[in-house]
Amino acid sequence: MSLDNKVKGIPYKVRYTGALRTRNIAAELPRRRSIHWEIRMKSSWMVGVLAILFAIPGGAADPNPAVRSVTSIEKAVEARSLAWIKTAIDRDIPAFRSFASDDYVLMWVEPAANGQKAKWATRTRDEWAEQLRSGHRKYHSVDLRNTKVFVHGDIAIFSGEYTEKGATDGKEYTDEGLFTETWVNRHGQWIIVSSIFP
Repeated sequence: MSLDNKVKGIPYKVRYTGALRTRNIAAELPRRRSIHWEIRMKSSWMVGVLAILFAIPGGAADPNPAVRSVTSIEKAVEARSLAWIKTAIDRDIPAFRSFASDDYVLMWVEPAANGQKAKWATRTRDEWAEQLRSGHRKYHSVDLRNTKVFVHGDIAIFSGEYTEKGATDGKEYTDEGLFTETWVNRHGQWIIVSSIFP
């Protein structure tokens, strides 16, 4: 049951949902009005502060620093990968080794043949560096395309497609396929820890 009344000329509605209680509504109204006024004032103040904060131009502040930092990481990782490829083409062994961690591993699939199942083959950084140094392995060119970097904090996965031309034991070859590299940020420098050629 609802009753519409006026106390001191101020309209109010009282809803009774159970036993009828006697209350001095006229005495509560000024206190209720001041509470509502305080809430409205605090809300208005907070809305005003938020409006000012959003209205102030960012100046040097980046509106979305996470996107910018991820983009800069993507560019840094891709640049490191391309620079590493150049060290292999140039056969700059000390530089080649400096891009990869001591425990770096290269993995590729050896296809099924002669009744044997396909299996993973591996090569360490030092084994690869020795192949370059000895001339067993030479790269003439490596082209990357459709690349993408996936950033996970201090770990970045760089993947895409490649085409490479080179020579193994003096025999010329051309190869193409997919690749995935895992880079880790160590002391502010992106270091490659693994490469996979499926």
